[in-house]
Amino acid sequence: MTLPQHLPAAPDMLPAHVIDNHTHLGSTTEYSGLGVEESLTAAGLAGVAGVVDVGCDLPSSRAAAQLAATDPRVRAAVAIHPNDAARLFQRDGLAALDAELAELPALAPLPGVVAVGETGLDYYRTRDAEAQQMQAHSFRFHIALARENNLTLVIHDRDAHADVLKVLDSVES
Repeated sequence: MTLPQHLPAAPDMLPAHVIDNHTHLGSTTEYSGLGVEESLTAAGLAGVAGVVDVGCDLPSSRAAAQLAATDPRVRAAVAIHPNDAARLFQRDGLAALDAELAELPALAPLPGVVAVGETGLDYYRTRDAEAQQMQAHSFRFHIALARENNLTLVIHDRDAHADVLKVLDSVES
């Protein structure tokens, strides 16, 4: 397989097959110019046997779940990324954020969905206190969704470690 010139050369085959547990196929496609099938084939040639396609918003979560249902090399994680949750709240308000979150329970039980995430807190890009509170609101929702569906939780933690732990400690066991 020949990669576009703007991409680095393909790596040597790994000594053992691996699973990439955190990729974003949609944005990878935008950057590389490779289609999803081409990206998965190139990964396979390097020894990557499968990927977890991680959703950051409702459209990418839907796309990940749909791909996971049809391609055995792909599993999906579904969620609203903390920065996306903050932006949605700041742009359209709490009702809009809650409406997007309310769509995720329909995705979580689908075949191939193995995780809820990417969720958590990101204070590097979101510095507004109210928007940070909305990230925590979203994070709690995701934690409950993962528990209800017995799914792994994919946590994003950037410049917010103490508060991530506080949220995790605050949820009922």
